[in-house]
Formats: sequence, C-alpha cells, structure tokens
Amino acid sequence: MANPQKNNFINYDGYSFDPEKAWPQVSIRPNYFVSYLKYSSRSGRRDTEFVTGADGNRTRVICSICKVPLNSSEILENKTKCSSCVNLDNNKHNGNISVPARNRLQLGFDWMYLLSKSKKAWNDKYQHWYNFKLALLTVKLPCKQLMHEYDPRRLHEKYSIDPITHVKTPIPNPLTPEEQSDLYIKKFLLNELLTILRKKYKLYFYIWRAEKQSDEVLHFHILHDTFTPYNEINHIWNNILNTHGYIDQYRTKQQEFHKDGFRFRPEWASGFHPETGKPSKIWSYQDQKRAYIKGVATNWRNPVGTSDVHSIHSVHNTKAYLAKYISKPMDVKNKLSQEIKKIKEEKGIEEFTDVQIQELEKNILKRLQINGRLWYISQPLSHLKSIICEVSDTISELCHKIYTVAPSYFHQSEYCRIFRISIRDIINKNYTPLLEPVKTFISECRIKSPKWDNNIFSALGIQLDLFS
Repeated sequence: MANPQKNNFINYDGYSFDPEKAWPQVSIRPNYFVSYLKYSSRSGRRDTEFVTGADGNRTRVICSICKVPLNSSEILENKTKCSSCVNLDNNKHNGNISVPARNRLQLGFDWMYLLSKSKKAWNDKYQHWYNFKLALLTVKLPCKQLMHEYDPRRLHEKYSIDPITHVKTPIPNPLTPEEQSDLYIKKFLLNELLTILRKKYKLYFYIWRAEKQSDEVLHFHILHDTFTPYNEINHIWNNILNTHGYIDQYRTKQQEFHKDGFRFRPEWASGFHPETGKPSKIWSYQDQKRAYIKGVATNWRNPVGTSDVHSIHSVHNTKAYLAKYISKPMDVKNKLSQEIKKIKEEKGIEEFTDVQIQELEKNILKRLQINGRLWYISQPLSHLKSIICEVSDTISELCHKIYTVAPSYFHQSEYCRIFRISIRDIINKNYTPLLEPVKTFISECRIKSPKWDNNIFSALGIQLDLFS
C-alpha cells in the first residue's frame, strides 16, 4: 500500500504552498496593500547545506546563536553564524542608513502624511495665508562643532571599587572626543528642543535625521505635522545654543571678521556654495548688509541662520522627497573631489595614487561619521506599522474584484501581489473585509498611546466612533 502524501499542497493566487509551513497574509500600508505567503520559520525557505562527518553521516550545520540552518554561502563566509547574527554583532551604521531603516522611515512618513490635516498659517514676510500639511524644520550650529565631554554611562559605573581596600579607580571613557561631542549634542541640545516643542506645540508625530555635510558640522532635519512659528523656534534654539557655548563662539567669530566694519562676501552672492559648488541661497550685497546691521544691533547673539522651516502641502513622490531630506547617504564622493582639488591647488600635485585616494576617503569618512543615532521616529508614530491580517474568503474575493474591475491598481510581483489602494480609499469605498483589520489596528494604537489627541484620526474623513 502506498504511503499517503505527507503534505497536502494548496494553491493561492497561483502560489503553491504547504499549509503546515506557510499561509496567505495581507499587509496594509498607508498607500497600498500587499497579499503574500507568510512562512512559519526562516528554515522553510532557506537552502540548507549538509556536511558529511567522519562517521559518514550527513548533518545540517546550524547557527551557534539562533540555531537556524546555515546555507552554503554563510558556511563559507561566517562558518558558524547566520548572516542575521553577524549583522547583530556588527551593527555600526558607518554613517549611512540601511535599506530596512529607509523603508521604516518611509512607512513613518506615509502614516504622518495620511493622518495630517491641511492647515492654514500666516506668512509675516509675504503677508498672506498659506496651506500646508507637514513642515520640515532644520536646526544647525552657527559655528564649528565644539568637543563636548560626555559619558553616557551612569554615575556609579564610572568607578571600579576594590573589594578589599574599597578604593575607587576611575574607569576611562571608552568614547573618542568626536563620539562624545555627537552624543552630547543629541542628548542635551536636540532633546531639549524636542521636549519644548512637545510641551508647547503638542508635537507628537515627528521624524528627525542627523546629518553632516561638507562643512562637517552636525545638523538635524525634523519632519513634523504641527505649526511652529519660525521666530519662536529660532529664539528657542538660540537659547539652547547659548547655554552650551555656541552663541559666544559665533559672536567672537563675527566680531573678528567685521572688526574694521562691514565686509562683503562675494562668494555668498554667486548663488553657489563656495566649497561644494552646488546651488545655494543667493545673499546679495544688500542682504548681507542688512544681516550685518541686525547682528550688530543684537550684539551677534541672535543668529537667524541656525534654523529654517519649510511647509509641505502636496508631495507627489514621497519616496524621492524623503530620500532628499531624510534618508540621503553621506556625500563622500563630492567631499573627496573637493579635497583632491584643494590639495592640487595648494601643493601642486597632479596625480594621486590609489593608496592616497583610499587614505583621503578614509579620513573623510571619519570626519563625516555621525556617532550614535542617525534617525528617530517619535514614539506615537512608531506604533503605526503595517497592518497584518490573514487572508479570509471575503478578503480573497475582494482582491479578485479589485483585479477584475480596476486592473490598473494591481501589480504582480515575483513573491506578492500589490494593490495600489490606500487606507483612505479602503475607508471611503467601504471595503469592509479590509476595514475591520484597520479598525482593530488603530484601536490598539490608541490604547498604546493615550497622549494622542482624540481627533487625530479624523483627518481620514471618517466618524470618530468608528475607532472607539
């Protein structure tokens, strides 16, 4: 008698799978939803490698940490660890944001844009009202970054105590001055600014990104959904800078530069950055003169270039926008070309060897390196992730109906099916099978974050009792 079939494979949307190891799921995101197969473990899809021992028996090689079977490439490169565990052991970002982190930032941005209402604000400079949904706040230092001393360890961990003599021996700080300075600025400058904005303007949804450009000075892009007056933000940030010594250094530098009266910088009026050669804001002679008069009147203690605010009302390509301001990598190549050009002009060197170029690039990476976090998503916003639910018969029928009625909203991928139907469309068109998981998900999020305004989800154009 023949043995019965071990696994009864079934078919879902053209995919054949074992129901004991995988099942169909739907992932709902702000701008689209995806149907795919979810596997019970990584081993269900991994090509494992068998090794023949001295006794002739063939065994699988497993990770020494997570016990997942290794494939041939992992055995060759890592020997006893899988790629995930190797990445956890060496999780330094090297100044650039990884692909999963960019996807996480994009998801946070999409949720923020979906839930943000269109708001009106008054522009004092141009004397008119304007509409916006999101705003991008940039804060930076008015001068070169100071070398702050900072040890993130707790006070009682700074000393080792001899168990016999009870003598305290200071433990040396393991961080370099550059590492301490970056951590200090984020801990005591940026965090203080965000704390004030949360208390004064109810800033709950925001994403910040740390960046160092060619000037090697740390600055931050903060994407948020709240109206924040520029003059007040600039005043708050300058007060924080003054507490930590940056305004005094800026004041000394400006007084030294203008010691004989107003000096015109022609490179600022060209419309191109003097170091990078990229297009920049044009500062004409009249603009520089007005800034000089204002600086003298305030004794150079209220610089206006330390903060900048841009409103965002309509973003057609959110990924491109986010890549430009939030998730762009370090500009090492541009900085390298500047360094080579400068050395050629100063020392008359015409050609550089590969070793010299590699050394220059290594030094640039070290100077542009940002220690600690590169980005952060606020806690209420971080709860808003993809909405995951299993595919029921009603969801399967709905997917088939969307494919039949509106094939332009459907895209077939190798491992999944993508439907360009947003959460707003799901609500407006009353797609009940998908609406129920959305209601459950948002209700759970409101419980996790009691600080949220009760009207925060009304931007979706629905009744509040839908999520009560």
